[in-house]
Amino acid sequence: MLGLESQNEALELSVNILEQYSRRPCLEFQGIPYTKDESTDELIIELAQKIGVNICNSDINISHRLVQPTNSNPNPGIIAKFHSRKVRDAVFSNRKKLGSQQFKDGKGRSKYFINESLTKANKGLFTTCLEFKKFHGYKYVWTKYGVTHLKERDGSPIIIIIKSEKDLVKHGII
Repeated sequence: MLGLESQNEALELSVNILEQYSRRPCLEFQGIPYTKDESTDELIIELAQKIGVNICNSDINISHRLVQPTNSNPNPGIIAKFHSRKVRDAVFSNRKKLGSQQFKDGKGRSKYFINESLTKANKGLFTTCLEFKKFHGYKYVWTKYGVTHLKERDGSPIIIIIKSEKDLVKHGII
């Protein structure tokens, strides 16, 4: 029988898995300039076209800015929930076509980014892995369906998969 601490950890992991699953049809878009009276659906459609994915309003269930713009954050991210995972996956898998495309606002230049919508716990795991990557010479860190992956270099057959803090410990990341 599991101890109380182990039961709590198992419950927290189960809740995180379910919450991440509910975010699966969603993507977060960073770097899109804010304009008054904007249509976030139209902004997502325009960005999708830049990467060769043709979508329309009916492909987007809902989209909105994550927070209101402020002086310190004039272009907050946009979250979009798609009706179809197929459309969501097409947008996400083509995100690299953005390359170094940038927009110019009054404060300089910024890049566009398309990310998965991660739970707070999974964002923490991803951030920890980004730091590990930077300080230990790993070349790649990415998420797929909310799970963080690490790869040391091109051609490396080993991909480290991080689903929980236990995985961070197991692989010597923390």
